[in-house]
Amino acid sequence: MVCCAVQGCTFWNKTYKVYKKYVNTDPQVDLEDIDFDEREEKMASLFCPVDRPVNSLAKYLGAKDVFPGDKWFEELFQRYPWISGTVVSRMSGEILRREPETGLKPLHVEPLLENREVLQERRLTVFFDDTPLGPEVYLGTGFFHENDLLGVIAVHFDLRNLIRLSPNPENILVFTPSLVLWPGKYENAALSLAGEPWEEVLKHEVDGELEVDGRTFFWLARYLGDKQIIYATEVVRD
Repeated sequence: MVCCAVQGCTFWNKTYKVYKKYVNTDPQVDLEDIDFDEREEKMASLFCPVDRPVNSLAKYLGAKDVFPGDKWFEELFQRYPWISGTVVSRMSGEILRREPETGLKPLHVEPLLENREVLQERRLTVFFDDTPLGPEVYLGTGFFHENDLLGVIAVHFDLRNLIRLSPNPENILVFTPSLVLWPGKYENAALSLAGEPWEEVLKHEVDGELEVDGRTFFWLARYLGDKQIIYATEVVRD
């Protein structure tokens, strides 16, 4: 019996070593082989701390397709304390649940409900609301009974609550093809950048350089649901 146990242990050890070496290898990143230029390194350091939690929220919301319970809401606010609130609405527009019950900014869930086709496909839809108190970003996903679309679960937030996570928030601009979400220290340039023909540009490019107001900016587009957010930072060359 002891012999069998020893043989079994030996076999398991060999199997484990083969598994770790050839099947489930530990990931390793060789930073010296990554060919980033100075613009990309600067952009990564500025936008990743902001982009990462936003995309985490999108994944969390996108995994829900039934009416959420109390535990889901509790976990949502624990994971993402920077969000402004959440709302669940029928497709008719009837509000079934809203947390918090009131807010400083007006609640606009109707633009999400208009994207019925996106919701029906169980994809996230996004709406950027331009309010007197600053832009608000809405993310929405459909909730279903069996395969019938009943309504939308939406989370909304102000990007300014997140931009402080960037090491130098004044050096980054964040905008959409229609709205400036964060101008950094470039108020005028941000408006000029947002006014570019982005719908045409984004058909062919996901990053690049643009010159506005005598400054050169490196920009990078990222999808959030069915919309795109554009990050930009100034390129300073010697």
